[in-house]
Amino acid sequence: MVSIETQDGLGITTPLLQHEKHISFPVHKDTDPDMKLLQDYLDSAPVASRLALFRDIQLNFVLENCKELYKIVIDAMSKMDLMDEANRLSVHN
Repeated sequence: MVSIETQDGLGITTPLLQHEKHISFPVHKDTDPDMKLLQDYLDSAPVASRLALFRDIQLNFVLENCKELYKIVIDAMSKMDLMDEANRLSVHN
């Protein structure tokens, strides 16, 4: 069961906890995200929301071309103990 829709149509199956509410972070390939707002979001959003955002970011951006965005995503994945995912992204840099 999909708990949060993503821009690629696949969605995230990680559930929101009972007290959590998903608030999406806007990501569009034509507009660079505000890095401060992105960092604040990644520091406070539910896990499921962060996972959905990672997917949307990778759909819209080639992270290797956006060094600051790349670093923020890798750091956030590492803080979430998503080491395999962070390592896979690091291999491409």
